Amino acid sequence: MRRSLLLATLLAAACGRGTDAPPAIAYGQVNCDYCHMSVEVERRAAQLVPVAGRPRVFDESGCLLHALAVAGAPEPGDRLWVHDEATGAWIDARTAFFVLPSRPPAGMMYGVLAYADRARAAARRGEGRVVDFAAALAAVRS
Repeated sequence: MRRSLLLATLLAAACGRGTDAPPAIAYGQVNCDYCHMSVEVERRAAQLVPVAGRPRVFDESGCLLHALAVAGAPEPGDRLWVHDEATGAWIDARTAFFVLPSRPPAGMMYGVLAYADRARAAARRGEGRVVDFAAALAAVRS
């Protein structure tokens, strides 16, 4: 019985490794892989964790989208992470809903907001257009 429980626990840990959150970011100590600004604000950070290679860190969702627009579509096994604007939790960018600002924000930010669900994103519709990941990527490319 103990052996079965131990095996089940180890198997669950191995299967879940790397799937429910990206690697930790040393905020204030690393720079965005796209714009090279310091990654300071946890709630805005994004990551691309490839199947092979080092994770890429971005200071906001907009930088992740722009980097993908330049580099091309991510590989199917790559993990794309953004923070949910409502909760601050890491979410899968491919399933997120994005609010693309109707006006360029002041400063050097893209102002893209990510949400886990469409209803919360729609509540911010006055600030911009609500789109899914594919549409957000297409909008950045155009």
